[in-house]
Amino acid sequence: MIFLKKIVINGFKSPSKSVQICFSEKQSSVIYGDNGCGKTTFLKILNAVFKQDDNVLLEEEVESIIIDYKTSTSTKFDRQEEQWIDKTVKISKIKENQEDLFREEHSEQDINLNRKGYLLKEAYFNKNVVNIFDWDSFSKSELAMSKSLSLGVDRGTQSSRLNLNTKILVNYLSRTHEFRSNFKNFNQVHDFADDLLMFLKKRNSSSIRGTNVIDYDENHVFLKEVNMDNIESTLLGRYRNARRSAARKIQSALFDTLASAITEQNEMGPKAPKLLPVNFNEIINRNKELLIEALDDKTENSFKDRIVKELRKINNEDDVNELRDNSLLSRLLLEMSEQLKDSEEELSAINTVIDRFDFFTGDDKKLIINNNAIKVKIGKNSHDINKLSSGERHILTLFTLLLDQGRHRNFIIIDEPEISLNATWQEALIPTLEELMPSCQIIAASHSPILAESIDNLAELEIIKDEEPLEIEEAPKDKGSDEYDYV
Repeated sequence: MIFLKKIVINGFKSPSKSVQICFSEKQSSVIYGDNGCGKTTFLKILNAVFKQDDNVLLEEEVESIIIDYKTSTSTKFDRQEEQWIDKTVKISKIKENQEDLFREEHSEQDINLNRKGYLLKEAYFNKNVVNIFDWDSFSKSELAMSKSLSLGVDRGTQSSRLNLNTKILVNYLSRTHEFRSNFKNFNQVHDFADDLLMFLKKRNSSSIRGTNVIDYDENHVFLKEVNMDNIESTLLGRYRNARRSAARKIQSALFDTLASAITEQNEMGPKAPKLLPVNFNEIINRNKELLIEALDDKTENSFKDRIVKELRKINNEDDVNELRDNSLLSRLLLEMSEQLKDSEEELSAINTVIDRFDFFTGDDKKLIINNNAIKVKIGKNSHDINKLSSGERHILTLFTLLLDQGRHRNFIIIDEPEISLNATWQEALIPTLEELMPSCQIIAASHSPILAESIDNLAELEIIKDEEPLEIEEAPKDKGSDEYDYV
């Protein structure tokens, strides 16, 4: 495990300004301060350090960075862990060897012409002052092998949808005789417009979904903007992959069990049926829908169709009793249900997203995911996730991204996690994230006094050097003052 302790940045939006942050000893650190103090800039620089991005550091006028961190063999955060090892890395700005660069780009003949070569070299050096950073210390550290997920403030934004309705299409189809003549009456026009609208919306949704799949292959992922199509694609992709895997395993278990039963019959003759577990009824009733989904693959197979037919008769645990007398069918169902354990593990992140979303939003809303879509159910009605409130979209986005990818990373960096959340949700957010991601260090920049309520979680962005003149009307402070300015 890797844990950041302190970061000093010399050159922070100005070469003469230096800042430092001492992170909380707790799992989460909240960088707290006013607008414009540099919280978002700090997170941007931190992400650039992880990605070894010279351009961002140069853009923010960084001169050097010192990082104090500690490592441990522990697999989850524990303040009482005694095996922490303290370490330090330094990243400094340097100038590339311009002589070597010059010789790479010019011929020896040009260089050897004394006067011309001198003027050529002087002009080249004046125009090509190249600043880069020395990453040697960082590259040899554990930080170079770390993984992070950074989330910007534009989370859970509503997806662009097709701005059409049935009335617009009816007006278009009715405006000329050529179109109207294709329909016998107005009802046919209206029905056709309904069908056309549904087709266009599905096509538009598929097109958007195909271009909004998030790529998590990089070790350090920065998501500046995440809309609800991203979230839908992520959840549906994982759900469908898990279901396909479950279907393959269930069908394999079906035929393996049949082959085993036939072999036993041929080699050993009739045999007493195996005892079923005490909770057999509960297992089959719980897994019936998943078994039906895996077996009902639209191919003609009378044997599988028969099993599906029997499963559809089950409405409660007592209905399973009728299947217990058939030893082969009971054995088949039990073996197939065993294969669902792996599928349940694959779906654990999705199940947790659903559980946490339902917990935050209360009893009246339920998140429903199937192969075709994600819906929010309210009583007998339902709607898509784009119609959630801003706070609900933010919660769903956070849980989806962090549970799907965050648990596999060392650092979770979130800019303003409190956006659109009410006081109750803000209070529950950080403890919930710590519980769900026990092996991650969570770093958040926030304006919320609720998130920063515990002094133990605060990480102050402290100005330790600022030689820029202050634009104030009052008399300047004594230059010899040792006071620090705090943000």
